[in-house]
Amino acid sequence: MDTTPRQRLLTFNAHEAYLHLFAKIDLPIDIIHDSARGVRPWNRASRPLPANCRLIDFDQALARIAAADYDCVICHTLSDLMGLQVDIKKILIFHMSVSGRILVEKAKTPPDEIRRAVRSYLTYRQVTPVFISSFKVRDWDIPGIVIDQAVDPNDYGGYGGGVQRCLVVGNQIRQRRETFGYELIEAVQRSVPTSIVGRNPDLKTATEASSWDDLKQFYRSHAVFLSTLQAGVEDGYNMALLEAMATGMPIVTTPHPTSPIVDGVNGLVRESRAELISAVQGLIDQPEIARCLGAQARKTVEEKFSVARFCFRWRSLLQSMGEAAWREPVSTHSEKLSDADLTARN
Repeated sequence: MDTTPRQRLLTFNAHEAYLHLFAKIDLPIDIIHDSARGVRPWNRASRPLPANCRLIDFDQALARIAAADYDCVICHTLSDLMGLQVDIKKILIFHMSVSGRILVEKAKTPPDEIRRAVRSYLTYRQVTPVFISSFKVRDWDIPGIVIDQAVDPNDYGGYGGGVQRCLVVGNQIRQRRETFGYELIEAVQRSVPTSIVGRNPDLKTATEASSWDDLKQFYRSHAVFLSTLQAGVEDGYNMALLEAMATGMPIVTTPHPTSPIVDGVNGLVRESRAELISAVQGLIDQPEIARCLGAQARKTVEEKFSVARFCFRWRSLLQSMGEAAWREPVSTHSEKLSDADLTARN
């Protein structure tokens, strides 16, 4: 039965890496990028623009909404949502926890007050909330749908590990020190040769990848990946960690209840600075063990962060929100579609 939408989807440019992944649902997508209206231009150094996407400005988007060219609009921030006061079905993706937002924005408003205000606004505007992890839906305490992040190992090539350095990937890691555990990164960097890759203008030792291919080469070439994401603030994984795992890099990470890394199985989990330094240096010095752990990390991504599952869940949600063009509507009341559902529908 045909479940192809008759129209395009509309979204805002906010996270090129996520939108590049989102485009794998293989539907036509318009992306608003308009610096004059506070929406940053597409950064081609982060990701190339997918073939099924086109860039438009805010006024073009409004004209096409008025012409009923879209099934729905997908927002990535509250600013996206509040700036689009038009009659169209809306989805808001929660990329950050409320705890993480408070830290980044240095907000003085109590978390529960933020939660109540956002919940009320979404209900009033009849917005469908989507969370990129189970932790985030719990942290916001807002009923919604969880669609986990995903990564395709085929996009990343294979691990080489010829550069005997530790790799850290992240943007504004010193400004977001409570999230990234910057003091731990600093301690490792003082003892082990370390490359920090990302937008970090306040770190003289950091570099920014010139392209997605350049970023992938960092993953393939460096000996070990370090992640010190802190519990209680954000998830125990982000896109960078999943990309490193997909490449087959050996991972050293700090303890986190939602981390996909299991000590001694698909990486090493260490808590203190001395333990982290020892683990990183140990994997640099023992490439055979590093490769074995990295291979298991890649397998974990294939099993738990599947692109096929990501696309299925998104298409199922969009199908349930559509009108005549979408058939076989599915329920969106449960937090997650089960793997059994996925198998049955495929």
